[in-house]
Amino acid sequence: MSNVANIIDEINEKFISEHWLDFEIVSLVNGILKIKASIDFYYYHNMEITLIDVVYFQGVMEWRTSPNKRKLIEILSYTEMVEQSDVYKFSGGRYGFSFDNDDGCKNIFVANEIIVNYDTVYYYLRSDLLENERIDVDILRGSVEKDV
Repeated sequence: MSNVANIIDEINEKFISEHWLDFEIVSLVNGILKIKASIDFYYYHNMEITLIDVVYFQGVMEWRTSPNKRKLIEILSYTEMVEQSDVYKFSGGRYGFSFDNDDGCKNIFVANEIIVNYDTVYYYLRSDLLENERIDVDILRGSVEKDV
């Protein structure tokens, strides 16, 4: 099994007991697409997915999935990538990722690589951070600006 397949299996297994998981595309800059996911965006997110060398995206910017009912992410075959994209032809070495959502739609991404971080990122200041916990950088910037 490829490293990419292992990453996808890990994501699907990690959240299988959750009743929902919300996703939001945070940025797309120079072919690097960042997605965050959480069961409670009001306070934190606890997964960041980075797709490297993205050449295709189809879908919505925010979506909800029920991981206890379906897989969060699946890897598409080359044929499925071409069928899903309808017109786009992809060069070798790329992966197609399909994210299901509760609206019955799919978000489709084609990229060369996927990186996942499971840190818990809080949207408020707190001093008792544990390992793999941090404060969102925008919150920290706001705190520093207020102190100046």
